[in-house]
Amino acid sequence: MRSRRWRFRLRKLLFYGFLAYMGIILLLQEINGFRLHRELTALKREVRAAHEHKAELQRQIEVMKTDAYIEQVARDQLGLTRPGEITFLPVEPGAAPRTPPPNTDAPAQAQ
Repeated sequence: MRSRRWRFRLRKLLFYGFLAYMGIILLLQEINGFRLHRELTALKREVRAAHEHKAELQRQIEVMKTDAYIEQVARDQLGLTRPGEITFLPVEPGAAPRTPPPNTDAPAQAQ
């Protein structure tokens, strides 16, 4: 009689141990799934931001290809002028006067 009771308790103990083990495994899987879901959401947000940045760069490229932008950069940053235009350079008080860049569009004068 005692051995039957002992076997029953052992089976019961093994069964509850197995259930506890499965519960822990299930809990760990849920935690891992939740972490992966958060990571996926963050990566999707990153990809969306990268696509928006790419689109902004594409718009900037299109603007930079226009003749108006190229002319503006040539005038503002390089100091170039169109043939026949006169360049006025502001002089700071107390600073030595600067000479404008030579007009490379004008024909060279022979001496």
